[in-house]
This record gives sequence, C-alpha cells and structure tokens, in this order.
Amino acid sequence: MLEPLIGGPEPALFAADFTGDAHRGYIVSTQRAANLPFAIRRVFWSFGIPEDQLKGDHAHRLDRKILVALQGQITIETETDQIKQFRLNSPFQALYVPALCWIKLRYSPGSILLALSSTDFVEQDYIYNYDEFKQLRQSTNQ
Repeated sequence: MLEPLIGGPEPALFAADFTGDAHRGYIVSTQRAANLPFAIRRVFWSFGIPEDQLKGDHAHRLDRKILVALQGQITIETETDQIKQFRLNSPFQALYVPALCWIKLRYSPGSILLALSSTDFVEQDYIYNYDEFKQLRQSTNQ
C-alpha cells in the first residue's frame, strides 16, 4: 500500500493498494497492513461537513494519520517546516500525516473522509494553540 519513503517527518500522498476493475468494481484494503507506517489503533470517518466549515486546525503530539477521501473532494493544508496543500479526490490515493503537523481541512459538498490513526483518542495529544505548535516544531528541529 505504501511507497518506500512514506512514514517520515513530512506529509506525503501515496497510492492505495487495490484490486478490481471498472467492470467488477474495486476493493481497497489494509490487508497489507505491514506496509503501513504504523499499526492502526483507531478508525473514524467524517461527513456532512458544510463547505464553509474549516475542520482540523490543530496538530497532534504523537498521533499519525492516513486520510482517504472515500467520496467527494477534501483540500488539506499541512504545515511542518513548510506549508503544503493536498487535494484528496479519489479513494485510490491516501495522505500520510505525521505527528507535529498542523492540519486544516475543507470539504466539498457530499464528501466523506476516512481516517486511520496510530493512537486511540487522547485529548492531551491535541495541540490547538498554533504558537505552542510552532514552539514544539522549533524545539524538535534543534
């Protein structure tokens, strides 16, 4: 499911591992989970997000994620040492999001986002203060 450099300190798009064809349909699976950059601890999905609603706007201390747009289009802005923008609009691609990565998401109407997380939900793992995030990034880069 992953290309060799996925799982490092930077966000990265990668192609999902799938079987099938346009005549029979497709299956995308985590069957080859050993190829993922972490063991999956939590799975969740979000949908029904209004187009003008900004989601995310936080980082995680430890949690890493793999994000997949199951339906629609989701624009994701990430920030580590630089700001990057990704557009998820196919279930055949995924975005790896490392820890200490500020993330903002915008959903097109009807979008569904699937998230695979490396940790269970722990409120203390979330960083909602942007200045605190920048300080943590700076301290880890020294």
